[in-house]
Amino acid sequence: MKATLILLLLMITQSFCYSQDFATISRIIQKECKEANTPKLISFHKIRILLFEKDQLNFINTEADTVYIIEHLETQSGSYCRRIWNSKGSLSSVYYNDSLEITTERLYTGFTIKLIKKWDTAAIRKEEKINANLIPERYFKAIRVIINKHKPAINYIVFKEFFNLERDR
Repeated sequence: MKATLILLLLMITQSFCYSQDFATISRIIQKECKEANTPKLISFHKIRILLFEKDQLNFINTEADTVYIIEHLETQSGSYCRRIWNSKGSLSSVYYNDSLEITTERLYTGFTIKLIKKWDTAAIRKEEKINANLIPERYFKAIRVIINKHKPAINYIVFKEFFNLERDR
């Protein structure tokens, strides 16, 4: 009887905890951000999984962390670009023509990264109105993932690329 009660309590407490790895987190991102899963094209989710499987995201703590992601599709070349970071590390990558490349190239401006890290969506919208005048237009998706023992909290914003020559060189 006592063992049954302990087992029951253990099952109840574990049901409140959320078991997760980065693949699970990425699926939740895909769902929450309404990412399309087109059979003919690779998805952002599948590319994140490739990074995970290649052990490139080992700086992410899947128990408790805040992770930021910015990604976009270069429509002219078909390249999928992204940066994933937290307080412990970062990774930038480009996926093109069935090849995944880890890069040190700066894919996004420091100011854009700063606004995302502060999660200042009002400032992002303001910058978009003032400085999003590049041709062709590119749309970025920024994602903030707050990981804890329960289901991760996902926030995202889609915005036009902005650039100020004096500030962002």
